[in-house]
Amino acid sequence: MRLRELFEAAAPAVGRKYQHIEDLVFTNGSVGGLHAVERMRKMSQQGGSIELKWDGSPVIYWGRDEAGRFMLIPKNAWDYLKRGKKETTNGVSTVMTSPKDISNFILNTGKAEPGKEKQRQGYANQLANLWSYFESISPEKGFIEGGLLFYPGSKPDGSSAMPVLNPKTKTYDFKPNICLLYTSDAADE
Repeated sequence: MRLRELFEAAAPAVGRKYQHIEDLVFTNGSVGGLHAVERMRKMSQQGGSIELKWDGSPVIYWGRDEAGRFMLIPKNAWDYLKRGKKETTNGVSTVMTSPKDISNFILNTGKAEPGKEKQRQGYANQLANLWSYFESISPEKGFIEGGLLFYPGSKPDGSSAMPVLNPKTKTYDFKPNICLLYTSDAADE
C-alpha cells in the first residue's frame, strides 16, 4: 500500500479508527456484513494478502516512500504526517529517515514521568536499534503498519518487553499493551 493511500483512508464515524472485519456489520449494517463475507470468500479462493490485526504496542509504520527512502515511524509521528505536518509544534521532525530521528522524536515529544527519564531514554534507544531489522524486511515500495507484540529490552514503564515462560502452564505469556495478555505454547525441546 502506498503512503498516500494510507493517509487518504477515512476513519469511520462509528466504531474503532481501524476496523476489524467483524465490526463491518456494526458500522455498515447488512452491507458491511456482506462486504466482510465477500472479502473472506475472495481470500479463500484467490489467496494473496491477508490482514491480521494483533493489538501490540508500540504501533509503528515502516517502508519506503516513492523515492525508495526507508522510514520507520512511530504512530504519533505518523498521525502528524497524515495531517501534512513534517514537524511538531515545538519543531521536532516527524519524518524519520535515521535511527537518530526516532530517538529524537521520542525524547522530545511527550513527557517522561518524574524519575523515569532514564527509562524513556532506554526506550528511545531500543526503538532506534530496531531500525536495521525493519529496514531488512521492508518492501521495496509502500508502508506496513504493525503493533509490536514483544521486542528485546524494556517497555517505557520499565517492564520486560519479552515473553515470559510460565513454568506451570508451559506457555509463553506476553502483554504488549495494558488491555491484552497473549499466551503461546512453548516449543517442545
